[in-house]
Amino acid sequence: LKATPIRPALPIPFLSYRVRADMALGSKLPLLVLTHGAAWCAGLAGANLGLHLAARRRPGSWLAERTTGGAFEAPRKNYVVTVAGQAIVLPPLWTLSWVLREPSEPWWLGAQAAWPTGEFLAYTSGYFLQDAVVHWADNSPLVALHHLGAILASVAASLTSGWLGLLLTVSMVYELGSLALELGDLGLCPRRLACWLLIASTLVPMAWMVAALCASPPPACGVLRASGDAEESLRRRPIPSSDRRPANVAQ
Repeated sequence: LKATPIRPALPIPFLSYRVRADMALGSKLPLLVLTHGAAWCAGLAGANLGLHLAARRRPGSWLAERTTGGAFEAPRKNYVVTVAGQAIVLPPLWTLSWVLREPSEPWWLGAQAAWPTGEFLAYTSGYFLQDAVVHWADNSPLVALHHLGAILASVAASLTSGWLGLLLTVSMVYELGSLALELGDLGLCPRRLACWLLIASTLVPMAWMVAALCASPPPACGVLRASGDAEESLRRRPIPSSDRRPANVAQ
């Protein structure tokens, strides 16, 4: 990364220097996601294990108490790291990813590999991995499957050549919907409101995806279309006269 003194995208004094991601970071983004994801996984797992030990030492404490009538019905200790990440870690990373973007290049449907983007993907992959392991006994098979899909999606997003800003934003909105549901379980948000927020945070990103499909198909579709066009052009290419053989020659 190289600090280059250019005009910031927003008129914020402390952003007089923008940290711009060069082409090398784009190629190293998957490695950053894997290595930093492992670090996040270890740190978050340690925090969750500490909460687990604290709850075991004090069975009657707030941490050991299970939520009832909510979406997950798990010990309250399971919510601490989750809520902290969704409320404190991910929103600033998404904001920095947008603020530190290169305005002259596409961000929503592009693939600007700035360091906050890598940390966002690294955090999500590391979080879901440690949560699947540490809270294995409390997670349902469906939740475990969701965690596996989220890990694979985070790594796949680091390999994309487009839609990175859109995928990052969709993930952020999904996490905010989950945050509302968890706050409802903890009694910090009306559960009816939490359910409506979850529904809205699901439908709105879906609408964004449909609009993006119409405006600019994802890179994978472009690759498939290009390969299909290449195959069709090869079929239609005339055979050179030197390669032609008389019809009466035995095959």
